[in-house]
Amino acid sequence: MPVAAKHLNLVRDEFKDERRDIVRSTQAALDLLEELHKQFGDWNLALAAYNWGPGNVSRALGGNARRKVANTYDNLAMPVETQIFVPKLFAIREIIARPEVYKITLPDIPDAPYFEVVPVTKTIDVKVAAELAGMSLTDFINLNPGLNKPVVVAGANQSILLPIEQAKKYRANLNVRKEALSEFTSITVEASETPESLARTWQVDAARIRQINQLRWGVRIKPGTIVLLPIPSGQRP
Repeated sequence: MPVAAKHLNLVRDEFKDERRDIVRSTQAALDLLEELHKQFGDWNLALAAYNWGPGNVSRALGGNARRKVANTYDNLAMPVETQIFVPKLFAIREIIARPEVYKITLPDIPDAPYFEVVPVTKTIDVKVAAELAGMSLTDFINLNPGLNKPVVVAGANQSILLPIEQAKKYRANLNVRKEALSEFTSITVEASETPESLARTWQVDAARIRQINQLRWGVRIKPGTIVLLPIPSGQRP
């Protein structure tokens, strides 16, 4: 949820949402679980708080205390969703620990990393990154679902995930590529604008601005918003 994401320092902006980033969201989830365990001193309560929210669990425990009911998970008055959520996690743990008891054959997963975190030091279009890695666009997006735009903007903490072999191919192809890596540039809007006013200023197509920035008809762009603009083919480096 947005409040939890902010608390866990997950980035949410025009270009990415780290709540959907495989590595960052997993790290944040583990950090939050550890924090909740310290707060409640019990894994069942921590898991309930992870799903229902720590404030709700605290209020429910406070109600139990006032009624002089033991403050345990079993005595927690929870919504149905949370009542199902916690046992599901323990059921999955049990199945993974003893699949033979439940007549389940689990896939053989190698004890080795599947993907690599690859820094992005040059702004690159998503489709170009997938092409350089030798991946389909669908497979690339499935590994990088936190990206909100068709471009990955370079930055100190910017990265993409690629399967190990595809990461090697990506670096090799990137080093020899002569063509432009991106057909976009980004600007920060200084005053209230419309796609049409930006199109006139930058001499690009307004419909294209709306498309790549997912803007509705009639919307005004607020000052401080980062907007993607297509670079005319003759101006690309």
